[in-house]
Amino acid sequence: MADVVQSIRELPTWVKLLVALGVGMFVLIPLLVVLAAVVGAFVLNVGGGAELAEAPQVEFVTSYDEAAGELTITHEAGDAFDSGTVTLDVDGEQRPWPGSGTVTQGDQVTLSDVQPGTTVRVVWRGSDGASTVLLRYEA
Repeated sequence: MADVVQSIRELPTWVKLLVALGVGMFVLIPLLVVLAAVVGAFVLNVGGGAELAEAPQVEFVTSYDEAAGELTITHEAGDAFDSGTVTLDVDGEQRPWPGSGTVTQGDQVTLSDVQPGTTVRVVWRGSDGASTVLLRYEA
């Protein structure tokens, strides 16, 4: 081992410099290739999958008749949405939004058997599996 170290010390400086540059390039070039691939993947959104579905921005108005046990939810303003993407969660029991098609401003739903203390949520579920609570109401 001592002979190898001695023979390296005896090499001219320019040879040592070339060896150091070669070893440096052997490490640096693969590192730069990997770095360029990662940056390119982020910039081009490669492997990012589909865009996440965005929940509609909706304003609801509620009207609760305690004596009748009825809660009316009205789409007051905001984005229209497909009725199939929204469920009504009444104390954990999921119910579909009644009807089919697009729910727009002015459309409403009336839930019966809503007792005081009942929690009602309007929950939107996107095609990507994400869910957003659009309305939470405590009777």
